[in-house]
Amino acid sequence: MKKIKSIWMYALIAVLSVAMMFGSLNLVAFAATAPDGALHETGVIPEEVFLGSTFTLPAATGELVVKAPNGEKVTANGEGLYTANKLGNYSVVYSKDGNSYTYSIFCKEKSSYSIKVADNGATVPTFVKVGYEFEAPEFWLVDADGEIVESAVCNYQINGSTETGKYTFDKAASYTVTLKANFVKDYIKDYIVTVQQDFEDKEAPILKGLSSVPSSASINKEVTLPKATATDNYDENVLVTVSVKDPDGNAISESLDNIDNMKFVPTKKGQYTVTYQAIDDAGNKSSEHNYNIYVNDNTAPEIEVNGAAIPSKWGLNGGRNPNGGELKSITALPLPTVTDNFDAPGQIKLRVTVKNPSGSIASRFSNVTFETASSETGVSADASYSNNVVDGYSLHMDARGIHFVNTSTDATGGFNFKHFKNAKTGVWNIVYEAVDTSGRWAKSVTFSIDVKDAEFEDETAPVITEPNLPKYVIADADRTFAVPEITVSDDSDTRIDEQFYLANMDVKPEDADSAYSRMDVKGGDELKFEVEGGNIYLVKETDESVVKILLIDDIYFKYEVTDDVGNNSTFYKTIEVLTAEDGIVNSDITVDIDTAAERKSGEAQNIGGFTVDNIVRPEFVGFELSILDAKGEVIPIVSCDFYYNANSLFVKNITFNPAEAGTYTVNIRVVDVRNNSAVVVKKLTVAEGDINNNYPVNSSAWVSNAVTRTGYMFKNETLYTGYNDCVRVYNVKGGQFKVIGYEFFPISQGTYNITEKAVREANLATALRAEASSAYTLSATGSNETRFEVYGTIPAYTEVIPGPTSSNKYESGRYFELEPIVAYSEFGQYDVTVKYTDPDGNTSAAKKIFENGSERLFENEIGTRVGFEFYGRFALILDNDGTYTVTVSANNKTKTYTIKVGDVIAPQFVLDTEKVTGAKVGDEFSYRAVTLKEGEVASDVTVYYTLTDPSGAEVASGDKSYNAYRATLTKDNGKDVLASDYKFAKSGDYTVTYTLTDEHGNSSTLKYTISVSTSTSSTPTSLTALSTVLIIIGVLLIIGVVIYVIRSRKGAKRA
Repeated sequence: MKKIKSIWMYALIAVLSVAMMFGSLNLVAFAATAPDGALHETGVIPEEVFLGSTFTLPAATGELVVKAPNGEKVTANGEGLYTANKLGNYSVVYSKDGNSYTYSIFCKEKSSYSIKVADNGATVPTFVKVGYEFEAPEFWLVDADGEIVESAVCNYQINGSTETGKYTFDKAASYTVTLKANFVKDYIKDYIVTVQQDFEDKEAPILKGLSSVPSSASINKEVTLPKATATDNYDENVLVTVSVKDPDGNAISESLDNIDNMKFVPTKKGQYTVTYQAIDDAGNKSSEHNYNIYVNDNTAPEIEVNGAAIPSKWGLNGGRNPNGGELKSITALPLPTVTDNFDAPGQIKLRVTVKNPSGSIASRFSNVTFETASSETGVSADASYSNNVVDGYSLHMDARGIHFVNTSTDATGGFNFKHFKNAKTGVWNIVYEAVDTSGRWAKSVTFSIDVKDAEFEDETAPVITEPNLPKYVIADADRTFAVPEITVSDDSDTRIDEQFYLANMDVKPEDADSAYSRMDVKGGDELKFEVEGGNIYLVKETDESVVKILLIDDIYFKYEVTDDVGNNSTFYKTIEVLTAEDGIVNSDITVDIDTAAERKSGEAQNIGGFTVDNIVRPEFVGFELSILDAKGEVIPIVSCDFYYNANSLFVKNITFNPAEAGTYTVNIRVVDVRNNSAVVVKKLTVAEGDINNNYPVNSSAWVSNAVTRTGYMFKNETLYTGYNDCVRVYNVKGGQFKVIGYEFFPISQGTYNITEKAVREANLATALRAEASSAYTLSATGSNETRFEVYGTIPAYTEVIPGPTSSNKYESGRYFELEPIVAYSEFGQYDVTVKYTDPDGNTSAAKKIFENGSERLFENEIGTRVGFEFYGRFALILDNDGTYTVTVSANNKTKTYTIKVGDVIAPQFVLDTEKVTGAKVGDEFSYRAVTLKEGEVASDVTVYYTLTDPSGAEVASGDKSYNAYRATLTKDNGKDVLASDYKFAKSGDYTVTYTLTDEHGNSSTLKYTISVSTSTSSTPTSLTALSTVLIIIGVLLIIGVVIYVIRSRKGAKRA
């Protein structure tokens, strides 16, 4: 049997999907004119762009309309550039003669951005007193790597009003502090500050979480300190300061912030002092927590050896390739690189030991020092060594390594086991050791060599597993190239010498002035392309250096490995570099679809096909096909055959089964790897047939969890026929899809049936009869994670604005207009609904605002008027002061926002009686009473009260309207209290919290502490009580003395 003749049977690998992701913004269009029925000139239409970037579009043959994700029209500037300044899917609609085609351009952030605040925002207070002078903390916009976005514009707002400099909180109220950074869009971070008239806080915060501060460290080695936490009675985000002083009492140069930066490097021996302290908004400070870290040379040296020169298997006399190879010795045992955190290279003592299979020392070099860590200046003269070698040879250590020297000729040789006395087969060990001036030994490095025979023979070269490399790369700025990992195996050598590099020429020319350049790489390196002055560079960046090579035509990828006896294997591949001028199709598109043919629903329709001629690079050209039904939805089952020859793409037998009558749209897009596109749209009329069909669904899958818009290679299995004139023809049956060369991209979700057929050349023009075929299916699903985006911000606070949002007259009510809101995924935009709940719990639907120029109407006002569009703006009718909850919904997902409206003045109150400062375990607990200040409306206020025990657990709580609260107060020793059922259960500090909240949600808070002692503890005795006791004792003593004297006298008289 003969194999099918295959044209371009090399397969484009998966990197092609990456190449399809981004279109260049400055490309030359297809040279050919737009085909008949085309909606635009052939040119690049990007599939993805970054927020803030610009893009161009090919000229329309009819009309072009570009809309932002919220539906607003977007126009190009004078240079034809469109700016992508909104996240989501831009729609690009080309239309002509009643036909239209819509492209979707997904706009995404180049990185994930967030606001970073100095001290983690701890300097933004939680509770302060009226008159407090606020200064916004320093803050920045940072990307996913923590790098500051220098061009971001930062400012801060108080209750929605932009402020500069310092701001004085001049009334008792709730303030929203908003930190805002603008970088194409707004990024915000909100804080709530409660300002009270008689606020007082004299209680210091409590510092926690410091049990893991190290007590010792090694000099010149990085120390990581633990982060501390702090709690406070009022401050919800307590500032924690961290300072370190060296043994001389000087502050270290590193700045520690108790957030991200908690590392420092001690550069002196001795005692370092670390001090933590917590400071609350009122300036109360915790006690300082001091920790001593004793720094010494606690770290041993580190040894690194390039073991590629040390074989894992060898012979007593050497090794060779038995097929004529020369007997080789080990060139030399390599010298190590030794580093230490404190000692200079010349202070570290190295020891290298050669041990025979019995474990005895065959040779040892001791007290070896290097002037540099890598021994580049040779071995020091005071090195001592012991040898156990045969006469006529000595073992030497020098800059070359450890090797033998013929003592009679001074000839330098390699390292050979036969020169040791009583050498024998078995496992020999080469042991590297090092010790610093503190007597700390490095972890030894040992290499084992299995010495088997007199001569070790190895005829097998290392085996390289071919890496997954692209056939080409698109060398545009901002694109990257990942160097693949390469796997090598060798039966005899586990430590293989390798060379891995990329070059811009096949071989280095002898011309010294040539532009040849190369860079050494390793698997996993991430390289990038840079364009400078018309030249393209491949760039490798490391912490130490930046290496660039100038690309000329191709990238030459070479990986070479050599085992110990010299067997060599090489993997070599040329990667074509496509520039802005490559991959462009100078093509002519001919569409052979009869739009006037009679067609009926329920009957399979073979509508014909199309041809793309004059293709320069067929492997870089493909097509996208979809058919839309009368409702505008993609038909899930469409099939076609296609194949390539040297300069053309043929698509035939486009077939579908219309389920119902109506007008069907055939979308044909010819595309190349750079997203140069040409679109032809055809309309078909389908009459009512005898049968209406539902589209079938296939269930088997070739690739599980295939992802839409991702490339998958056709299988390209070998097809055996009896002929040598066969061409591979592909048949694809499914929804909307795209093909580039031999890579298949499912676009719509569903199952695709793929058949590869071997068709004789004589049958290509007729029925495409297969001589052999292979069929398989692919199931594709897409990720449609819904994301919500507000083009602006939804503020945490707004003042109410009287009046309607349009000409629609609301007799009562106040409104707030939201910035445009959209919902989207990578696969499209979703309809958004907005509801809001007022402070009384009533929920209403937000009204959509329709716009026509400067005129704005609600939907119910439009009537028969035309030209009004909805751009994502909603109006909320705000009837009350208080907190509103806004719920945004789309695609079964929701997101909520809260808006504080109008009144932000909190009720002010005082504690009626003196605070209770002490109690005993077992005592009954009562709340001290609170009273509203004069002028507060009691009927609008609710009192919330809680008691938390020393562990922070809530043990008593309640809430009442203010009037009900006052009515339930009782007297305790003439003082107003609120009784409870709780008795103090443990010793420690209990916290009482009162929060009074008005009908609009504005709150004031007061806290006090009760120190509870055990019931057996002594109670302080007053001076009055002590005096009384002493008087009683004195009187009793006097009475006793008097009685004694009287009785003594009576006794004397009797005598």
